[in-house]
Amino acid sequence: MELIERNPFRKITAPRARPLRNILIASEMETLLEAEMADPIRAWLLLGGFSGLRSIEIRRMDWQDVDAKNGQIFVRPDVAKQTDGLLERIVDFTEPLKKRADFFQGRSGGIVPKMASAFYKERKRLVAGLHIEKKLPWPDFPDNALRHSFATYHLARCKSAPQTAFQMGHTSPAMVQRIYAVPAARADWEAWWAL
Repeated sequence: MELIERNPFRKITAPRARPLRNILIASEMETLLEAEMADPIRAWLLLGGFSGLRSIEIRRMDWQDVDAKNGQIFVRPDVAKQTDGLLERIVDFTEPLKKRADFFQGRSGGIVPKMASAFYKERKRLVAGLHIEKKLPWPDFPDNALRHSFATYHLARCKSAPQTAFQMGHTSPAMVQRIYAVPAARADWEAWWAL
């Protein structure tokens, strides 16, 4: 007896979708860092891109949580993402943060002003202006680009999913492998950490 295939879609071979690569390259991050901006935006760029902090963690942090003298960032339980991950951690400064340690010294209060909408409006204005000037290829900031960039370049450099997971606040290295493991050439990750 011959089976008759009645589902026409079984005969179609669909290509696998590529994951979105919301990853900045070093020249894009350099363009952002050279631009004039408010201090909360600069702190968000530095902490997100060079320490892997979540945007929500940066929004909840105080300047005092960034210990520039000792090169460590304290992610308190009330700052950490509450749904999953480590509820508290200490994140070490990477080379780009060490170079900019003075930026974080002598400040107090919240990093991001209580009016988060003003923060996002300023961020949008900055990126849109750089896009109009043809300095950046995207008109708005790619979602999670800083954290994803950090993960990609950190994992490429240290070759350790557990170490990258801990730095980012994940309880499992499997999460890093599944979500963030995007291949990065040596020249790309070396350029990132040289910023």
